[in-house]
Amino acid sequence: MVNPNPSAQLHPANYPAATSSKIIPSNMRDVVETWIRAFNSFLNSTTTVSSSSDSALERLFFSESYWRDHLLLSWEFRAVQGPHGIRDFLAQQPSRTQLVMVGSGVPKFTNFDHNGMVCGIEAMTRIESEIGYGRGVLRLMQDDRTKEWKCFTLFTTLRGLRGCRSPVESQAEDDDDDDDPPLPPTRSMSYERHHNPAVLVVGAGHTGLMIAARLQRIGISSLIVERNRRVGDNWRNRYHRLLLHDPVWYNTMPFLPFPKDWPIFSSKDEFGDWLEFYASETNLAVWTSAAVKSAIWTETGWQVTVERRGHDGQPELYTLSPRHVIQATGIASEARILHVPGMELFQGRLCHSSQFDRATPPRSGGARPHAVIVGGCSSAHDIAVDFYENGYEVTMVQRSSTCVDPSDYSKGKGLYTADGPPTGEADLLTQSVPTPVLKRKEMELTQQLRDRHAGVFTGLEKRGFALNWGPGSSGRKLMFLETGGGYYIDSGASQHIINGDIKVKQGSEPVRIYDKGLVLADGTDLAADVVIFATGYENLSKSTRKIFGDLVADRSNASWGLTQEGELKSVWRRSGLPGFWVAAGNIALSRYYSALLALQIQAIEESVVQYGDD
Repeated sequence: MVNPNPSAQLHPANYPAATSSKIIPSNMRDVVETWIRAFNSFLNSTTTVSSSSDSALERLFFSESYWRDHLLLSWEFRAVQGPHGIRDFLAQQPSRTQLVMVGSGVPKFTNFDHNGMVCGIEAMTRIESEIGYGRGVLRLMQDDRTKEWKCFTLFTTLRGLRGCRSPVESQAEDDDDDDDPPLPPTRSMSYERHHNPAVLVVGAGHTGLMIAARLQRIGISSLIVERNRRVGDNWRNRYHRLLLHDPVWYNTMPFLPFPKDWPIFSSKDEFGDWLEFYASETNLAVWTSAAVKSAIWTETGWQVTVERRGHDGQPELYTLSPRHVIQATGIASEARILHVPGMELFQGRLCHSSQFDRATPPRSGGARPHAVIVGGCSSAHDIAVDFYENGYEVTMVQRSSTCVDPSDYSKGKGLYTADGPPTGEADLLTQSVPTPVLKRKEMELTQQLRDRHAGVFTGLEKRGFALNWGPGSSGRKLMFLETGGGYYIDSGASQHIINGDIKVKQGSEPVRIYDKGLVLADGTDLAADVVIFATGYENLSKSTRKIFGDLVADRSNASWGLTQEGELKSVWRRSGLPGFWVAAGNIALSRYYSALLALQIQAIEESVVQYGDD
């Protein structure tokens, strides 16, 4: 299905004309504090948003600079470029510009690129505003012409509202001076007909659980409804050899760290069990075997009917009136199933990858059966290896091209390592990079991967496997942010393809299925005893329409992807329909953005802001 709201195609950033000296300044703290004083003075001046402010901004920021803001300057996610863009942004919300940077952490001199050619000072700061407090990350470089230290990127993010509890964990996550004790558990609350939660969360995957845990910390009641029988079944019910592709340090969830002996790469059952344990230990209110049957929104609020099946399997209907509804069903919740003529004629096993468990070993003594996997990304590779290891002749039908990441993440991923910074600090530093800058850095990294793993890529292409290098050759990370899929983090299948263990048929669609195989558009006839369609999942808007109906889907325009500024465009932020929110992303994204969604809901609940305010 075509995405009705396609992602923006971002241009990569250019680095400023700064000195290339790698001599570490002896007075880094003085440099940072001098810049902060000038920045605070500018924000508190009477000319902040006038045209005469341009010269002041040009002394503070390079022309190739970015200010990325998450909720401190507006109730949106924004990323503006250059002094003029910053001036216009500040002019749009004069009531929110009373920011004060109140100090910085220990600055460090570091590379800002992946080639070691662009370097400067990086410092984390604390920020006070009229509505609350936040954190910032500042990157300064020395102007090559004037030798002044100017800002290349500035990141500001809200972490708590003034006078309110914060959804951010104090020590492990943000190291703020917020030592609020945990609130009393809410799990015992019955949420029967006489009681309504403030927030209804649909989906008890990692995203739904994290947002509910954040809300619980700030005293906002929530109820999670999950269609599966147990929390974690959305992982347990996947194919048996599935492992999380991100390491344990990247996948930490708020308020409850993994045990020290947790495996680096969780199996799908281990992670499913962890989600169930997490829901229990954090006392979240979850209804399993429950599904939304109808959701009616009016100007006065929500009326949601939920069907819940008890232990006896009998359904019972409940009508709830939450003030907020969060769709947390995941980026990949509705299978994209190809409808190929003749599917009903096939005599073997035929299913979508979401329905696949494991390859059944063939009978001994017979000819090797044939398995055809339609698809070329993560699930297709894992399933192809499963069939090969169980004695099948395997062919992968790769209809387009795939972005392959051969990196080894067993020692960590980016800042997320065994000896890396605290998770909250790593999240802030990771999110502090504006997406155009990230795209430039990922282009550099992708070229390094192409050089380092040239043998792998050449071997794949020799076998007919089509590669792409992500949007604008920026690799897997931008592919994920723009499309949510289309890539494979290599966990062993690439070598099987190179060896010829898994054959590849590239660039042709299945057009007909018959009793013992399938025919491709180019006329190729593939014999098959098993056909698995690893064809991915529909976009978010289709899930919204299926669960909540046309009115909600049409008003919210839920979809994955990026805005023109490089921000996630319709998740974790106001959807366009008051009281309806969409939360989606991998574990790390959900960990960071769940706090921001909780803050937006808290601000509305505490009457700090009305839904439509900037």
